[in-house]
Amino acid sequence: MEFSPAFHDPHSHQNEQHASPMSLPPSAAPRSVALKEEAYAVNMDTMPTSTTQHYPSAASKITTTMGPPASVSSYNINSVAPATPYSAAAATPFTPRPADVSHLQPSLQNIVSTVNLGCQLDLKRIALQARNAEYNPKRFAAVIMRIRNPRTTALIFGSGKMVCTGAKSEEASLQAARRYARVIQKLGFPAKFKDFKIQNMVGSVDVKFPIRLEALVLKHYQFCSYEPELFPGLIYRMMHPKIVLLIFVSGKVVLTGAKVRREIHEAFERIYPILKVVRGRGTSRGRGGGRGRGGGRGRGGGRGRGRGRSTVTGRGGRRSGSRVARSVAMDTEQQANTTALTNLDINTDPKPYFVNPNVTLDHHIQAQTTNLSRYLAAFFSLESNSVEIGQKAKACALAAAWCRHDHKLANNLLRHRRLFTLTEVLKAVTMLDAGRQIRVYEKKLKRLELSKTKPKVTKLGKIKNNIDNLNKLKPSSGSASGAVARHIRHWTRTLTKQELEYFALHMPTEPWKKLADIVHFNPTKDFPALPWFLSFCFGTPAPADTMVARCRDLTNENVNDLLKEFAIPYSHLKQFKEKLTDESKARIAAKEDKLDTILWYYEDLRCSAVDDIVLERLREGEKVTLPYGKLMERLLLCRLLREGESTTGGRYGRRAAHSATVNATPAHPDLAKFYPDLIPVAQAQLEKIKLPLESPVAVIGDASGSMEVAIRTATILSSLLTAICSAKLNFFNDKVFQPAFIPKTLEDVLSLAIVTRADGSTANAAGLVPYYDAKEVIKTFVMVTDEEENANGTTADGASSRFFELFMKYRAEVYPAKLVFISFLSHQHAQGQMYSQFKAADVPDVLQFKFNRERPDLTKIDNLIGLLSTGSTTSFDTNLEPLQVEFQEQGIEAVLTKLIGKQSEDGAPIDMGMDTTPAN
Repeated sequence: MEFSPAFHDPHSHQNEQHASPMSLPPSAAPRSVALKEEAYAVNMDTMPTSTTQHYPSAASKITTTMGPPASVSSYNINSVAPATPYSAAAATPFTPRPADVSHLQPSLQNIVSTVNLGCQLDLKRIALQARNAEYNPKRFAAVIMRIRNPRTTALIFGSGKMVCTGAKSEEASLQAARRYARVIQKLGFPAKFKDFKIQNMVGSVDVKFPIRLEALVLKHYQFCSYEPELFPGLIYRMMHPKIVLLIFVSGKVVLTGAKVRREIHEAFERIYPILKVVRGRGTSRGRGGGRGRGGGRGRGGGRGRGRGRSTVTGRGGRRSGSRVARSVAMDTEQQANTTALTNLDINTDPKPYFVNPNVTLDHHIQAQTTNLSRYLAAFFSLESNSVEIGQKAKACALAAAWCRHDHKLANNLLRHRRLFTLTEVLKAVTMLDAGRQIRVYEKKLKRLELSKTKPKVTKLGKIKNNIDNLNKLKPSSGSASGAVARHIRHWTRTLTKQELEYFALHMPTEPWKKLADIVHFNPTKDFPALPWFLSFCFGTPAPADTMVARCRDLTNENVNDLLKEFAIPYSHLKQFKEKLTDESKARIAAKEDKLDTILWYYEDLRCSAVDDIVLERLREGEKVTLPYGKLMERLLLCRLLREGESTTGGRYGRRAAHSATVNATPAHPDLAKFYPDLIPVAQAQLEKIKLPLESPVAVIGDASGSMEVAIRTATILSSLLTAICSAKLNFFNDKVFQPAFIPKTLEDVLSLAIVTRADGSTANAAGLVPYYDAKEVIKTFVMVTDEEENANGTTADGASSRFFELFMKYRAEVYPAKLVFISFLSHQHAQGQMYSQFKAADVPDVLQFKFNRERPDLTKIDNLIGLLSTGSTTSFDTNLEPLQVEFQEQGIEAVLTKLIGKQSEDGAPIDMGMDTTPAN
């Protein structure tokens, strides 16, 4: 019997004597049932308590173990279901909701509960005597019984176990279960009512905007399963709380697996910010894309209407391939042109191999064969410049080495742990195994076509779709051979105990199971650091005395005790941060291998004892290897704490009067005592940064009222670029003004961020006016703004114009300058008002880099610097050529060994990639 994936419940732990509550047969759906025999009609709502014509009194049969009376609010909840609240107050969410989620509340659609009636039941007798029951033992080994109030369905098994499903609230589920038990009692069985427990809650919510499922898979691949040919929704397996979410492109979200209502709301609060990041356009609401409803919020290529613009050109648009292409295109934050695949040449321009998502595995094989040293030099040059290389590109690089039988290169790449993780290995092996999978599906298809019974069209269609998808992955040469499997097994033997424990605690086990099905691991030989790891991935519990087993049972009550026994990664403790004592925080800081981890989570761990530990480790010479953007964010946090400023996002410009200068002595010098010792570390990194921007450079910062939330980040970016490039700096609102001082050091950058305030209207052209009036040659302008231009700038001759018109006049009359927008926008897929004007006019040499306006993230500074460093072919080749020569002269293994050694020194700790909370 096949059931829809939508009703798969991986968290249900049903009794072996009855079926899964979430896998009901089709006949179990609530429906009206004709009366079998009037004498056995039972309506618990309308039946008078004194009626005795057909049944004895309920009180005379129901024993004291029956549980609470009909009034749910008057019983002791521990007597029935200690883990589940039933009162109206307890049914509300326990955790406060963020402001942007308060208008969206998941509603319960189904509650599945179980109860033990405590006696053996004659199912045939129940089916014959009860009018609202049906029983077909050949189809399903349980009686299916229904009642109308509350409208529910029960599965009653001969062992006395009962499953109740269909209720919309905890109270209704309890009430329905009691009524079913009463019916069974009145049929003459000595039924009791015990071990009532809610096994699963299903909720749903509509977020009111379309969701780009492809982008969500790319960003959260560890937790997602998305196969649109089999099921239209994306399956997201959340770890904390342990909830499974079905996410649809229309914006509908189904949450299942909860035991209490609080978990439904907590899961939605966690997933909502993620969904906002992958919010789509033109795919759900309104009419568009064709003659009927479809396309989305806007005008498509047909006769529909809508509220925005869409690019769908086919009819309907909901399942159009162009929607998928548009989603992938919008997923890139940098607006850069990619070279057409027909013009790919590793010797001319190697960048597209690593930034263009349409490059195939065969292209990578050809590039490695043609010029391997240039290929590797380009790969590691982009990586060292913090340019994000896609997972597909990394997987293709690894798979291409295996296809070429260059196992030495593949083994060296696998040593680079930060770049080549389990995800890249699994993707690469899946590509190589595509040929075998195609043969398996073709044999299955042939067997079905030759069978005597005609197969379903949908079943054949799914198999053909799978074959088509695998053909796109299949390389022209190479396969997942035994030699490849041996090298992967050798790689797993190098994984440390810490890494495997981290996988066991935080990551889904499904990828390991898929890899094991292809590679055929030996559970003990291939995982010597943790011999039980592979068995754990396939469902065997971890040994009771291990950290994984103990940490899976972490609670508010035992977290501090377990910290005395185990060195638990903080990323696993983060959910209990409010319960950690200062002693536990100090223990975490003392046991943590890398100082980077303590700094990364400093706002959670900060206390006097942790400050002393960090200070001591810094003065002992321990290196801080955080990415520069993250280090700047940490310094800003420490500086704000010491100055007594707010560390959360807020409206800075309209606060009470604040001094225009920063005091030499901080208001709270006892906080973040290690701050003075951390400044030289960041200053040294700052001095190493070189940006090949064409000089002279001018940075123009937006300090208008619309930048209130992002003003600190904008000021830091402006000041940093000024310090790095020796650039000129000014700010503007409705008029241009000079900064309080010109930043030259890191301390100056942070000080300027604190004293600069946002206010007034937005006249971007005002920042350009001084350079235009003086006819001063500036070769590169950097505009840091939210692009919400609402006022004109006035030049010396009295002419009033917006930024676009004035900049075009500057290019024509003074110098054809380059322009870089650092834009603070509402979401990552917004184009920006000003950048769109330049793009529409096809103005050359205009770049854009985006930050979120509401939650600006300083950790993206590294990506910004990488974009600017590789923005021109000349500057990229300048970095590429020396590394290529190094690969040619010293050999691939020697250079990769040096790069891997640098990664070991500069790499971030394994548990830091899960969560970042930017300080504004």
